[in-house]
Amino acid sequence: METMKKVWDAAADASSASTTTCTPYQADAMSDIDLLVLLNQPFDYFSELWQLIEVLDPIQLQSDHLISAKPVLFNEFEDGAIQLYRNAKREGILVA
Repeated sequence: METMKKVWDAAADASSASTTTCTPYQADAMSDIDLLVLLNQPFDYFSELWQLIEVLDPIQLQSDHLISAKPVLFNEFEDGAIQLYRNAKREGILVA
């Protein structure tokens, strides 16, 4: 539940900001908000995704920004397993 509170707070902060977690070259008032929620194994992807939806849905309804969130294995993120993770490490904003 602590993790969900952090996601909620991060999304709320980002939705009220003029720029979000995109690259500085792409960010503008209409940028979307992309969240990677880093989790340790084991976790149930769909259970975590459902929790993210429940937490973010009220924020999404009040925001002018599209908010997307994806649960991700911490180790895969750290290893840069896919390009999305490498981009997020290079261009994203860490919310602890």
